[in-house]
Amino acid sequence: MKKLFTLLLVAASLHSAMAQNFGIVLFEDFQSATIPAGWTQSVSTAAPTGASSTVTSSGWAFGQTGYTSQYWTVPPSIDASQFTIANDDVVDQNRNEDLLISPVLNLAHFDSAIFLYDVFYNGQWGSAAYFFISYDAGANWLNLAINDSAVWAEDGILLPRTITVGGTPYTFNDQMKIGFFHTDGGGWADGFAVDNVIVAGFNNPCDDIVTIPACGAVQTVSLGGQGVDDFNFTGPCTYPVPGAEQLYSFTPTVTGVHTLQVTSATGNSWLDYMYKPASSGCDSLGWICIADIDAPGTFSINLTAGVEYLLLLDNEFADTETQSFSIACPTANIDPCLIAASTYNDLNTAGAAPCNDGNGCVPTDPDFTSISIGVYGAEAYLLDNVQVGFDYVFDMCTGFGAGSWIPEITIVAPDGSTVDAWNGEAATGSSLTFLDQCALGWTASQSGTYTILINQLGTAAGDAPNQTGCSSTYAVDNGNPTVYCGANQATCVACEAGSLTSAAVQDVCPGQTFEVALSGNSTPGTYNLFFDNSTTGGTGGIEEPVTITGYSQGDFPLLVDEDINGVLSFNSLPPLAGSWLIKVIVVDAAGADCDSTDAFTVNFLEASDPLCMTVGVEENETTEVNVYPNPSNGNVTVEMEHVVNHADMFVFDVAGREVFAQRIAANGRMKHELNLDLT
Repeated sequence: MKKLFTLLLVAASLHSAMAQNFGIVLFEDFQSATIPAGWTQSVSTAAPTGASSTVTSSGWAFGQTGYTSQYWTVPPSIDASQFTIANDDVVDQNRNEDLLISPVLNLAHFDSAIFLYDVFYNGQWGSAAYFFISYDAGANWLNLAINDSAVWAEDGILLPRTITVGGTPYTFNDQMKIGFFHTDGGGWADGFAVDNVIVAGFNNPCDDIVTIPACGAVQTVSLGGQGVDDFNFTGPCTYPVPGAEQLYSFTPTVTGVHTLQVTSATGNSWLDYMYKPASSGCDSLGWICIADIDAPGTFSINLTAGVEYLLLLDNEFADTETQSFSIACPTANIDPCLIAASTYNDLNTAGAAPCNDGNGCVPTDPDFTSISIGVYGAEAYLLDNVQVGFDYVFDMCTGFGAGSWIPEITIVAPDGSTVDAWNGEAATGSSLTFLDQCALGWTASQSGTYTILINQLGTAAGDAPNQTGCSSTYAVDNGNPTVYCGANQATCVACEAGSLTSAAVQDVCPGQTFEVALSGNSTPGTYNLFFDNSTTGGTGGIEEPVTITGYSQGDFPLLVDEDINGVLSFNSLPPLAGSWLIKVIVVDAAGADCDSTDAFTVNFLEASDPLCMTVGVEENETTEVNVYPNPSNGNVTVEMEHVVNHADMFVFDVAGREVFAQRIAANGRMKHELNLDLT
């Protein structure tokens, strides 16, 4: 079996040349000795004029490995596997017009298709072989002659979606068949062998983009079956989307948060709705999740006037899902607030984005329920550790002062411009109430720190004669800012410090650095570097364990000296000396230590330590010097060539201080032992 290798090569070539995708529609290698399921054959039953045999033809034979007969020999196939043949000579029959027919093929969704097959046909004794194709389930056939060859050959044809033959157009549909036809011309000493039949359909969804003409224009889409290869990916909504897909184009005329309104859905599967600027290319990269949808609902998208956007609907499964949707423009003169008078970190100190740790999802609650602290107009709250694709709900419906005024809430993604959700609209003349507006859910389009902005939309009476600007503070308490998990709950990310790859023991001379290295990601939060002398008796610093805060993943591997890179001297503290145990501590979003590495030892040595001694030799270009052993315990041997009269030797510590000097008389080759143990 060729294992589709040829197809993959052809598909790769077509993909690079034509930017198309492919899906395998049929593969048959005729391994069984019987006709494959779904295949049929049409066999001549009438003997041709002059036939010497009246035995009815048995047609095609299957599961063959080769034939050696009197007038026609079939060698092993290209991959030495079984194949099928129409061979009169084997059974001494001279029948003709043997047609092997495939099952019905659905090529309706493809822009083009390739038909590949291995054949052995050498065209002896008046024989002829053809590739047949039918666009009407076999009622009528078009044919392509097979070229004769003395050996097995890979053959095939690439066809566009529509071909015109004799003035008649033929277009791919769901009633396609292919066939292999052999006629012996009334003889009996020849045949036709076939193996490894492959049919692959090619499609480019980017050629079938539907334009949404305006806000409110209803679109109905029905997606079922497998999608094309290049759009089979794990999308921004976090789910794989191997099913069928459809692309749309939309160019808004108003800047602001638009609303995707799904008005009907069969609920058989989930369609992942995603969008991006068309300028970024029609491919599987850079999409922003709107939501994965299996029921009617409304969802926010922040769009800029005049920018063409692509909207991709991709099915998570092969089950057919039909949905109707439209895009609603934002209300005139009302745009989401992207700024605020004040920004607070209360949600983060309360634990940041909620998640399910296996025991449920605990809301993030600063607990402004009974004290005179609540949400004011023109406020923003930061929310760390939001995870893309999961659902969250911001709620200010309870707490101190709840109901004082009608809020407008805007959920802004980490990039600062993408609005995942917004509930703003003109309040004047409407029946809005506080409870209508006090909670807003969203599906995160990005991971990271979200900003939740609250602005005064209207008074408690439901109108907005004094609707404030985005940065105008409306200082009246109005509920407790709380975040809950939505329906699709995020799973809590375990706090892990990664693996420590630093050397277990590091000796550091004055002015030198040691390395703190980690492998693997560490989440969530930031890092502290902890210096512990409680068991080692190290000195310096503040004469007790020292913690340096604020490191990030990108700071590692980290090089640190005895002054902790200037931190100690900046605070008028002495440098570290002696032995210290050092470890890395990960800090969670609430500021608590949640995991740490194993400790490693750093010995801060004095300049006079033998390990910190440096031997320097001033030499001319003809002098040959050898100093050994290196490193040593303080006793070293110095060998020099070409000495004239004497050699002057000086030893300096790493701080540049001279700690040893000696003149040694010698001529020619000199060998001298030095004792540098100055302790």
